[in-house]
Amino acid sequence: MSHDHRHHHVNNYNRAFAIAISLGVVLAGVAILLTGWLWLDHVLSLLIVIVILIGSWNLLKESLILSVDAVPEGTDIQGIKNYLNKIDNVTEFHDLHV
Repeated sequence: MSHDHRHHHVNNYNRAFAIAISLGVVLAGVAILLTGWLWLDHVLSLLIVIVILIGSWNLLKESLILSVDAVPEGTDIQGIKNYLNKIDNVTEFHDLHV
């Protein structure tokens, strides 16, 4: 049985990210209670949005590319064509969509 270290790393990153945001929310709540600075809530919300956008930018970009039917990065189109040409009873193919 193999172990996917990348998956483990992503889970640790997500867990740390959730803990950091939760801690920030709690600290901001305490600061608002102690100081009455209600604007801290808005500032923290904007910071959380920025952090989420930065952290998910690659996923967002990849999703957008795939949504316009682009070929996924790293796909070997010629390799796929060669594979299809080697299949018995396949004489030709047209308009390959990957």
